[in-house]
Amino acid sequence: MEGNHDQRKNAISFEDSPTRTLQAHKDESDINLIMAKYIRSGVIEHGNANSARYGFAPAVDFREALELIDEAKQQFDTLPAKVRKEFDNSAEKFLKFCEQPDAAEKLIELGVEAATPPWKQDKPEPTPPAPTEPTPTP
Repeated sequence: MEGNHDQRKNAISFEDSPTRTLQAHKDESDINLIMAKYIRSGVIEHGNANSARYGFAPAVDFREALELIDEAKQQFDTLPAKVRKEFDNSAEKFLKFCEQPDAAEKLIELGVEAATPPWKQDKPEPTPPAPTEPTPTP
């Protein structure tokens, strides 16, 4: 196996093949042009086109968020099949529905929610024991 190692019998060359890279974006992604524009203007414009969104974010980390989602799915899976079918077996659709202000009536109809929450239900008074008649003494 002596000889020129640069010649390979099984080599593939792509020199004559058309490029699959979009050349229309070459100036936008050329770091030299990006930095030259930054030096002139002091602004880097090639960043994320999406605007920042601000709002409430619960104080949970990623793991806790996944656990909350998993718990919600497990609870959804315990619902009767008829209820799950109503929401295409999707815990997400069920939870979105539950967030609607008028959802309570439908949830009561499906049997998911009680018409009156247990803590608000009137508890019946315990019935007093029936009076006993005195037994005659012999």
